[in-house]
Amino acid sequence: MLKWLSQATPGVSDIGRYRHAFDITRGLEGTGVCGTYEVVTFENRPVLVCEDIGGVALREILGEGRQEVSWTLNVAAAVADALVSIHASGLVHKDINPANVVVNRTDGRIQVIDFDIASRLLRETQDDWSAAALQGTLAYISPEQTGRMNRSIDHRTDLYALGVTLYQMLTGHVPFEHTDPISLVHHHIAVVPPSPFTIDPEIPEPVSLLVMRLLAKTPEDRYQTAAGVRADLRRCIDALETSGAVPPFQLATHDLSPQLRVSQRLYGRDVHRAPEAVAPLAGAIFSRTHGNPFFVDRLLTTLYEEGALSLDTDAGVWEWDLERVQAIGVSENVADLMARRIHGLPEGTRRVLQLAACVGNSFDLETLSTVCEMGVGDLAQELWPAVGAELVRPEGHAYQFVGVPGQSAAEVRYRFAHDRVQEAAYLGGPARSRRPRPRPARSTSWTSGPC
Repeated sequence: MLKWLSQATPGVSDIGRYRHAFDITRGLEGTGVCGTYEVVTFENRPVLVCEDIGGVALREILGEGRQEVSWTLNVAAAVADALVSIHASGLVHKDINPANVVVNRTDGRIQVIDFDIASRLLRETQDDWSAAALQGTLAYISPEQTGRMNRSIDHRTDLYALGVTLYQMLTGHVPFEHTDPISLVHHHIAVVPPSPFTIDPEIPEPVSLLVMRLLAKTPEDRYQTAAGVRADLRRCIDALETSGAVPPFQLATHDLSPQLRVSQRLYGRDVHRAPEAVAPLAGAIFSRTHGNPFFVDRLLTTLYEEGALSLDTDAGVWEWDLERVQAIGVSENVADLMARRIHGLPEGTRRVLQLAACVGNSFDLETLSTVCEMGVGDLAQELWPAVGAELVRPEGHAYQFVGVPGQSAAEVRYRFAHDRVQEAAYLGGPARSRRPRPRPARSTSWTSGPC
């Protein structure tokens, strides 16, 4: 299967998306994931050479009318299965919709295609609120993907899009059919659509509840894993095949992620008291972070990575080693914690971060390339471990197009996740002397000379 741009003279971002899709899917394996073999150039346009399963787009099938519920659930379960593989590879697709699902009508196989805007980031921020700047297909994007909720984007955005797709398969239309982009964004954020069961009582109510859980406005209220969605869909399929009906059951009983994910929901400091068993941990965390959300997130992440905080998958509860938590001295400030994380990065990455800290809280690759005396491509690779550790965050999507002809390195910008991260990067890690030094720059301006 070949995929190419229709424009005779594609722009930098168009070419960049194709090369990004190839880079991100090369070597990606798993059920229901479209393999990409190579990217070639034809008439000055990039062409992706992809695996072909002899299918048609789900969008075309839906254009023929609503299908049987059992067929619909099998396709949805297959898409959920593909998302299990995609998310396990550390990717977020960001554009799940019927146009990007290919179905072989003979053997029932499906493929998820079009990884043009997929992300490798654990959490990504949509900074530009304008409808024109949004990535994804507007009728299917999650509330956080609109950029108007002050929430980062993670793998749960794909689960919302799967919910929209399943809603359309069951009812014959998407939850919100508005043509005005601003109105559509508002509905994704603030309006709860009528349930599929309300639209058509022939749709099993547990299936309807499953869809509405996927369409929850906040990620914490949705399914947390594609595996959890897949398990419930298969339970519905089995019930239909066995008895022709789906009896009520408790959703999400298998929806358990072993990964630590700190909630971005804001809780009042005085509204809920922690259960007795959690109180010692909460107290230890608070005494070391003073309740600062960023510091709490970083400390919990560090404890998880170091094994002091773990999930008991059999019991379905989180456990912690309070002695190891308390061993982190109260006197150890947040800068020390950030320094520990930076010290775990490769030496080249630490050196680049130290020079970046001299440039400022935010920096571009062109300036940093001059400071570091490195090529832009090599520099982006050195920065990536810090991006993966969420110590540095890309600004916008230009970072995906580094190396594409015509892409200005000055437009590829990054920002330290917090001023304490910048400070720790400047000091160079815990092994360095902590003698007094000039403070790192806070602005984005840079002048020549040693920092």
